Amino acid sequence: MLSLNNSLGIKLEADFFHHPEWQKVFSGVDDPLREIAGLGLKTVEFSLKPGFKEEDMRFLLDRCLKAGLGINLHPYTNDEHNPACFEDKEGNVARETGRRFLEIAHMAGRVQGKKTVLILHGASTVDIEDCSGTGEDKSFFLERSRCFFRWLEKYVLEKELEILIVSELQITPSPEEHFFRVGDSYTEVLETVKGTDLGLCWDTGHAYFAHLRKGISLIPP
Repeated sequence: MLSLNNSLGIKLEADFFHHPEWQKVFSGVDDPLREIAGLGLKTVEFSLKPGFKEEDMRFLLDRCLKAGLGINLHPYTNDEHNPACFEDKEGNVARETGRRFLEIAHMAGRVQGKKTVLILHGASTVDIEDCSGTGEDKSFFLERSRCFFRWLEKYVLEKELEILIVSELQITPSPEEHFFRVGDSYTEVLETVKGTDLGLCWDTGHAYFAHLRKGISLIPP
């Protein structure tokens, strides 16, 4: 990935310190983050899940700042946490999950002294059997995605949070996969942030799969 200052970064799971597979990768390395910084990388993008806690973020921040690394955050959601289930209503789980990620990103930004980039996806119909709207066509979930991003921007402005929110180009499902992800083309990812001043994240790997599976251009228009 490229951060805003055109410096190279790396993507890691937020629990990589304790994850068995990542422990294999960093076997024999005393401080993985210092090793990453020593390679000339400047930023870590951490993958987050809905149960991620603020105290976990403080741990990662402390370790990254000591290594001279900045932090960006990329939440992943499913089931009722997914924007497919978003409604601007009190008690809505997807809205509450979005709010928590905003607050965590704001806290990270205040500690590191610059805006945290919060990379988010539009709705997906993977594992959303318990959400209202199941069985609707893609346009229904595109509108839910728009509502989700509009609400995020509104919340950030009202609370004066120091965050840069971007909607990322999603990976195109393979032909045998019977679900869809909103924002898996350049046109559609633009639609997810329609009516906002939010930005976009051009995931080049996702674009490559979209090129293979849908024939879209490798380079955005």
